[in-house]
Amino acid sequence: MRCKRLYLVSAVLSMFFSGATHAALIGVQDYGDYFTDTSNGLDWYDVTLTVNRSYDDISTKFDLNEEFAGWRYATAQELAQMVNSTTGIATGVTGAGQNYAGENEQFYELTELLGSTIDSYAQALTGFSYDEIFGLTAPANFDFTYGLLADPFSVGTRFAGQILDNDAAAVNADGFQILNQFREDLPDLMIGSYLVRSTIQQPPQTIQEPGIFALFGLGLIGLLFFTGDKKRAASLRSGKY
Repeated sequence: MRCKRLYLVSAVLSMFFSGATHAALIGVQDYGDYFTDTSNGLDWYDVTLTVNRSYDDISTKFDLNEEFAGWRYATAQELAQMVNSTTGIATGVTGAGQNYAGENEQFYELTELLGSTIDSYAQALTGFSYDEIFGLTAPANFDFTYGLLADPFSVGTRFAGQILDNDAAAVNADGFQILNQFREDLPDLMIGSYLVRSTIQQPPQTIQEPGIFALFGLGLIGLLFFTGDKKRAASLRSGKY
């Protein structure tokens, strides 16, 4: 994602000089390339790390030992649940085909965590972020995260979700939508993918000690039968040694 130390320094300087603070998100643990939404038990991958890669490409990389092993495409419902729970905003969005508009600083925080795909697009073309190109400075930022979802829109297309922090316009217009469709086979410099994985780790299966001893005993009895010592095998079965 981005360097955490630089982000914290920037946040402290911002508070010192302007008195402005960013609203805290709820139940979020940031691990750099992904963050955990503890309310819903899902890890969310940095969307900017999958820009300019098609759905067809990404969806073939989920198997064991592949690039995104353990991850999968998030559904529109999961994205809506994550946005609602981490921001604490009752957006009314519950799935595909819905949108919300409203001025909320939490959307800036969320685009920082997921990565601003408008910035990754601008940096790929010019080496500068969108805000740097147009001379925008805090609090007049413009950021959004755009990513593909698991939900099919039509044959060969998928829904995409956008989280928008638009403080640069005369009338601020932050928002969240799951509306647009994008082709599965075409990469886009401005579009990434919303990838998730469960935070619940399955414990490894183990054989209890009594089971191990029972299997060892059965194997020993069988071995004695095959070696002709049937009398000793019978004694082992009866517990008389």
